[in-house]
Amino acid sequence: YLEERFAPNYQVKEYIIYPEGTANLSQIAESLPEGQLLLHPDADACITQTEGGYGPVLMVNVPAASKELERDFRRFRERGDMCLELEIGFPNRITADSLTPDTIVSYIAFRAGVGQAQAGHPLNLQSVLR
Repeated sequence: YLEERFAPNYQVKEYIIYPEGTANLSQIAESLPEGQLLLHPDADACITQTEGGYGPVLMVNVPAASKELERDFRRFRERGDMCLELEIGFPNRITADSLTPDTIVSYIAFRAGVGQAQAGHPLNLQSVLR
């Protein structure tokens, strides 16, 4: 009965990476495992305004059909498809037209869970990163 009680299994649902020095969007896509989501063919990306007066961010959602994700990260009675989400922040205000592979990144937030619909300017990442 008490076998698993004192041996918790911790799961990380989200974390933030702050690059040391300067890192641009193409370096993130090539060098970080999380950045590989930018190159995923099913990636749904948009530029979204954030709350609190911060600049716009790049939101990337990639569908993730995984029983482990469902079991570990779906909240009680939560509906919707599971996904992996990247939020990429920039030191300067950006628009979809100004985003290039050389755009400097200030942080990358990674989350696993149910995808939230993002209201923003849709973006084709494949064309931006070429």
